[in-house]
Amino acid sequence: MAAIKVDFDQLVTFPLSGVSREHLAADLRVKFHGAYGIYYTPASRELIIVRAARRARRGGHRRSRRLQRVSEDFDRNQLVPITEPMALPAIITAAGKDATTRFLEFFAANIRDAHTRRAYSRSVADFLARCETAGVPSMTAVQPLHVGAYVEGLTRTHSAPTAKQHLAAIRNLFDWLRNTST
Repeated sequence: MAAIKVDFDQLVTFPLSGVSREHLAADLRVKFHGAYGIYYTPASRELIIVRAARRARRGGHRRSRRLQRVSEDFDRNQLVPITEPMALPAIITAAGKDATTRFLEFFAANIRDAHTRRAYSRSVADFLARCETAGVPSMTAVQPLHVGAYVEGLTRTHSAPTAKQHLAAIRNLFDWLRNTST
């Protein structure tokens, strides 16, 4: 307990010494203490604790009972709200206003589960970034060859279930765009 007090006394004195987590929320930082990460935001003369979470064990996929209880107590979607909207990829905006609207509707109206929405958005963002790198000017110019090359590259660096999840996200997106554009 004394070690935690020392860590937090240092944080009060140097509130920006924690690791920045700006990609999750504005001004969010984390200070690790043993197996725990304490997420906080510095405020004037105080620290606002946003979340305390136990880190997963390395080297295995099994989680201890204590870790399961901790993760059940905290819902990640509600603890760290994302306050800034994400910018749309240029390949989407180049397809026009209707395509941009349908793209956003795919994530907002079509996918109900927050975890699936997050995984699909990462998969689609990775694919679209690869398309932009390959010089694809717009969503309307994406061909099955682009998808095949992307998935083939994924199978070399990721597990088969990960590649299948990426493919499912891309397939569902294009099915949605095709079916809602008529």
